[in-house]
Amino acid sequence: MSLVLKHHESFYDTLLGYFTASSEILNIFKFITAAGFVVVFSYIFYYIHDYRYKRIANEPKCNLLELQKFKNYNRLIARHHSIISHKEMIKALEYATDRCYEKFYALKCIDIIVNCPQLVNVKSLPYGLTPFHRVCFQGHKCLIVFMLAKGADPFLTTLIGENALCMAIYYFLNNPMDTDFSCLDMLAETGCGFGFKNKYYNNLLEIAFNKNHIKLVQWLILHYKVSSHKSLRCLSTPPI
Repeated sequence: MSLVLKHHESFYDTLLGYFTASSEILNIFKFITAAGFVVVFSYIFYYIHDYRYKRIANEPKCNLLELQKFKNYNRLIARHHSIISHKEMIKALEYATDRCYEKFYALKCIDIIVNCPQLVNVKSLPYGLTPFHRVCFQGHKCLIVFMLAKGADPFLTTLIGENALCMAIYYFLNNPMDTDFSCLDMLAETGCGFGFKNKYYNNLLEIAFNKNHIKLVQWLILHYKVSSHKSLRCLSTPPI
């Protein structure tokens, strides 16, 4: 009987020990699981926080880069439109200056130059004429005064070397009835000569003689200047 009891007691003790050990292992497993869950959750929280922080930190840079790209694009578009507009304005001004004897086109010239005064000295192909050259060729006195005030350069020459004064003289050669030489006086007062080193003086004077334009001949003779590097000659007998 005692042997059976002893056997039962040892079996129960073994079973109890087993359950006790199992419960300790389970507690340890629960602890490890809980600790692992905390670690994983902490890592996920840190990763999300770090991602948001980097995103917020980089967002201004991204915005600046996008803004810079947008500005560069707008500049490129504006430059493209500006080039197109510049070409269109030059063409419009050239067309208007060639017809400035009509009031409408004379006012058009003024309107364009007020908005784009830099165009007054722009040369165009194939002859190298500027809008100021064209106005002088038309003999439009008011526009000549206006363009000079807006920065027109009377010393600029065409491809063959004729300047604003030469252009204005051509007008009077083509219109002998007009004897108001005030625009010629204005151009001469700026120091503008008859082309580079008065190259075209002889030609202009000869054409005026051949066309019997006596008043223009007189004006040319009165305004002829002997350059300091040339040999002196009698002013009353200019070269022909």
